[in-house]
Amino acid sequence: MFVLQAEVLAKPDQHTQAIEETLKQRRNIEQIWKLCKMIDRDGSNTISRDEFYESIASQNMRYEFMVCGLNIHNAEDFFELLLDLNNGDEVQLDQFVAACVMMRGNANAIEQTMMLREARDFQNRVGEHFYNLKHWQFQVMQKLNALVGAR
Repeated sequence: MFVLQAEVLAKPDQHTQAIEETLKQRRNIEQIWKLCKMIDRDGSNTISRDEFYESIASQNMRYEFMVCGLNIHNAEDFFELLLDLNNGDEVQLDQFVAACVMMRGNANAIEQTMMLREARDFQNRVGEHFYNLKHWQFQVMQKLNALVGAR
């Protein structure tokens, strides 16, 4: 009984746990920033496609990602998604860090985001087809009205 009470008393309270978790997250973000600075070879505060792909080709860099708690088995999809969202060939370091923090410990987020992007693209294509169909229908109606009016 005494041992159980000692264990309960030895556990940190919620406030202490929250502070410890916040400090842990800050250290993790600092690690990711250092990693990004290593990837950004030209010091532009962006990560280009070339910089990213060259960095993940290195086994050492893959270990660095793992140390930061990032599973990069879908690294290419992850980076291409970021490029797509930015409509460019580079990703700002702060955006890359924020995306990495969101991905930390959540391997399925890439697949979910890719599926959302594909669904959005599909929705856009369907909308375009409906627009084209409506336009075609309008043209047919105009031609039919012209034929009926010509009689």
